[in-house]
Amino acid sequence: MSKKGCPYCEFNWDKMCEVCALTQQPTGDAVVCDFGYDVECAEYKKAKPQKSKKRRK
Repeated sequence: MSKKGCPYCEFNWDKMCEVCALTQQPTGDAVVCDFGYDVECAEYKKAKPQKSKKRRK
């Protein structure tokens, strides 16, 4: 079974809720953590690796 949604969204057993691994804040079951995180979440955009702009010939 594959996990859908943001790879930085994790369940915290101490807090008993989903927490953003980047901000350490509860997500509040935000829809953006499941859909659109790659275009709408500023924290995700800062954390994701940048693609190389070099083109192979």
